[in-house]
Amino acid sequence: REGGPGVVWEAREGGPGVVWEAREGGPGVVTSLRVYTADPARREDLALLQMRVTFDDAAAPQIDVPLHSFFLWTNHSTREPGHAAEGLLLGHSAEGVGYCFLPMPYASSASIRLTRRPPAPSSAGLRGPHPEEVRV
Repeated sequence: REGGPGVVWEAREGGPGVVWEAREGGPGVVTSLRVYTADPARREDLALLQMRVTFDDAAAPQIDVPLHSFFLWTNHSTREPGHAAEGLLLGHSAEGVGYCFLPMPYASSASIRLTRRPPAPSSAGLRGPHPEEVRV
């Protein structure tokens, strides 16, 4: 949030499935988001979280994305030590720091939530099309 160093949002435990939530009231600008992985060997756990960002008490989040995707990690790169995707405003470093420096202004409130994602459906039992069904 704009306002100089040391400005800390109120972070609290949320309801069921919410891992972390921060809220800020009043007009402002989110100037940076950073995610640190405490254990680089567990970076793939980022794929288990969904990030939902809502501004100005909107009915639905304006950003609703898997956490690892937002910071340009892929399922492969989360398992690759030292991988980096370092864009000027968005990306992640080889040290496991995801960052976003895109300014996000809001008029009355901002909420950032990390929630557990539901497990992906199993691909067991799924088949591709039969060769006779494919036409070119």
